[in-house]
Amino acid sequence: MVNGKFTCRRRSSWLLLLTLIVMFFLPLQTATDELGRLKGNMPGGCIESLAGILDEGDIIFRYGNGVWSPVFRNVSLTEKRFSHAGVIIVEKGRFWVVHASAHEMNGVGYVSKVSLEQFLAVSSDYAVYRFGKEKNVRWRIAENAKSYIGRPFDSSFNIADRNRVYCTELVMHSVNDAVGYNAISPTVVNGVSLVAPDDCYEGRGFFAVADKRLSGKL
Repeated sequence: MVNGKFTCRRRSSWLLLLTLIVMFFLPLQTATDELGRLKGNMPGGCIESLAGILDEGDIIFRYGNGVWSPVFRNVSLTEKRFSHAGVIIVEKGRFWVVHASAHEMNGVGYVSKVSLEQFLAVSSDYAVYRFGKEKNVRWRIAENAKSYIGRPFDSSFNIADRNRVYCTELVMHSVNDAVGYNAISPTVVNGVSLVAPDDCYEGRGFFAVADKRLSGKL
């Protein structure tokens, strides 16, 4: 909320989300909060064991426990599993996630950097995907993601406006700009172009490196 009022643009954005709810006939349910159980479910019994799996520029997905998580998950047409995504970066020997998020009630937010632990603490499911085998490509993906830190959350879901981005839009631009072509393309839902979570890992060149369903490491 800015100066106690919503802009018309934000009203339209959240009307779009309500349309998506009706479209998919979804109840607004939250996933189980696994903050207390997360570390026990991670490979090797603790989150630190992911350090031997992840690399800078990897794409991390989660299914969160927010009221909008079922909506975002069901935008995917093939695998309705994840609701949120971010890009792994490394700073001072520690893994962080660059992601775009917003307040659930007013849609106001921005691109930020959070610790891997914080990103996964509100998840009930997760997986990590990697594009290609060249480390310099992954480095460019990470650098591209970092360049978006501080930009406002795109509550209008307009992929043509890079001044504002939402989570999967951030991933798409970071990857596509790094490789020089459209490795990720949006899904068109009822005439609206949206970057669904599964758009960000089902294309050629992507492969999974960690998955909660497979005890973490593949």
